Amino acid sequence: MIMQKIRGLIRNYFSLTHSERRGFILVSLFLSIAIVSKMISDRIVPAESFDYSEVSGILEDLQKGEGIASTVTRRSFFLFDPNSITEEAFDSLDIPDRIKTNILKYRQSGGTFKRAEDLKKIYGMTDSLFALITPCVYFPVKTNEKEYLAREVKSKTGLFLFDPNTASEESLKNLGFSDFAAANLIRYISKGGHIRYKEDLLKIYGVEKDFIDKIYPYITLPVLPEKNEQNPTTDAIELNGADSSSLVAVPWIGPAYASRIQRYRELLGGFYSVEQIHEVYGMTDEIFKRISPYLDVDSQKIKKLKINLAEYPELRAHPYITPRQARLIIDRRSAKGPWKNIEELKPDTIFTVPEYERISHYLVPW
Repeated sequence: MIMQKIRGLIRNYFSLTHSERRGFILVSLFLSIAIVSKMISDRIVPAESFDYSEVSGILEDLQKGEGIASTVTRRSFFLFDPNSITEEAFDSLDIPDRIKTNILKYRQSGGTFKRAEDLKKIYGMTDSLFALITPCVYFPVKTNEKEYLAREVKSKTGLFLFDPNTASEESLKNLGFSDFAAANLIRYISKGGHIRYKEDLLKIYGVEKDFIDKIYPYITLPVLPEKNEQNPTTDAIELNGADSSSLVAVPWIGPAYASRIQRYRELLGGFYSVEQIHEVYGMTDEIFKRISPYLDVDSQKIKKLKINLAEYPELRAHPYITPRQARLIIDRRSAKGPWKNIEELKPDTIFTVPEYERISHYLVPW
């Protein structure tokens, strides 16, 4: 009897309904998951945190101008006039090639830069790049301001405007040229040398690039003389027979332009007009205007293509003949027989009238 009463008490106080059992199971399950998760998390080794101290140090160096990048920049940038810098000098300036090309194209189309902010108009120029090159941009003073500025600059900095072709050795030393560099420059000029571009000073032994960057704004060079209109071919260089040394002797033509002119002449077979120099890669309107008075052509020296004998590769190689035109010339020759004269090309559909006027200088039947 007593045992039955005890069982009854236990059943009344500790028995669970169906709903209570479900709740107990769910709570037990959640507690088990929590306990296991805690045990696992305690066993996992936390990842080491990244040490930003090194990066912070690099950033501080860069902000102070002491990093590696700033060292490269100091070696790769120099003062330049965006309206007159040559393509050869541009090659030494550490900015993207597409920006250099766009600046040259802008100048070729007649554009000029009056202030540094005008460079922002160039396609591809970013604010960060503009801020980087702005300290290197300068614009030469006008002629009527030179004497005044020379006095002002000399009184403030010790530097003054000078022409390296006429300056005395003493003046060069006062500007900061070493005795060795000044003597070499005087010797170079006395032997017939001439400084045509400011960058030409780097050819003088003892003259360092950092020094040129410092005095760059104070270098003045005379305007090259124009050709005598009454005798336009006097002392002119004949393009179809000129070698590299003859071309380099022309003011404003350096080794790079001389090489390009010769290479393009070989592709054409010769020049029939000085105006064709405009087609040489990298030639600007400004440089063409300066060099054209010194140039002449003898069209009798042109090497012509024999269109009744030339094969497709030979015709195609000419700059004035497209692959389609080369194929049409050969197909027409095969279908109707040899070309009798070049004039037959004129009314043909192979060339337009302007194209015919240009290519006719280079073709003969036989």
